[in-house]
Amino acid sequence: MAALLAHAEHRGARPAVLVGLDRGGGGLDVVLGIEDLPGARWPDLDGVRGDIDGRAVLAALPVWRGVGVVSADRTRPVRSPGEPGVVADVLRALRGAAGLVVLDAGVAGAAAPDLLGACDAVVLVVPLEVRGVAGAVAALAERAQAGAAGPGTVVVARDVPGGGVGERLLADVVGAPVLDTLPWHRVSRREADAGYGPPTGRRTPTGRFARRLADALAVLPAVPGPVAPAVPARGRAEPW
Repeated sequence: MAALLAHAEHRGARPAVLVGLDRGGGGLDVVLGIEDLPGARWPDLDGVRGDIDGRAVLAALPVWRGVGVVSADRTRPVRSPGEPGVVADVLRALRGAAGLVVLDAGVAGAAAPDLLGACDAVVLVVPLEVRGVAGAVAALAERAQAGAAGPGTVVVARDVPGGGVGERLLADVVGAPVLDTLPWHRVSRREADAGYGPPTGRRTPTGRFARRLADALAVLPAVPGPVAPAVPARGRAEPW
């Protein structure tokens, strides 16, 4: 979803950069099919501190369909937290160089509370299945316990085959409105598994979803708290 959003903003003439915060993982570059492209990954940025030239960092990154990507390196994982402040300094530099910085916290929620507090919007992607809903409840409770600094959380459902949980039940259980649903279809999964990244064409279900989400987030009220207010999305997800 993070990649789709970053690409939609880039297509809308807003320069965007995609940052994977799980620095010890397999890497966003693998998911997007750019793992063989040259460019800086987190291990190359781990010692960068202080006043960083964001334009230089942006120019050094591998690019996916026009979007710069900060990714882990599957062959050089950063297992330790690294030098304190590195992530914050890199993000601050990129924010000054790009129109939008999209963070992918990953399944484990790699974003620290202070990073979430500095965001303009926080989007929680919830698979429409029992385990996914339970995880969403836990994630929202964790934000509430941490003080929920910054914007409220927007919930986006992710369709899964045979999930058995609907949007209305999800909204009731987590106590938050569901902004939209990221559609699932065989072509998207096949292309992602083949290393092409998610389909981003304007006529594809995922491309239309990304544009709706970008438009909805652009008018999202900046209301602090663990949960954001409801914002009507422009249309709903169509079946493939």
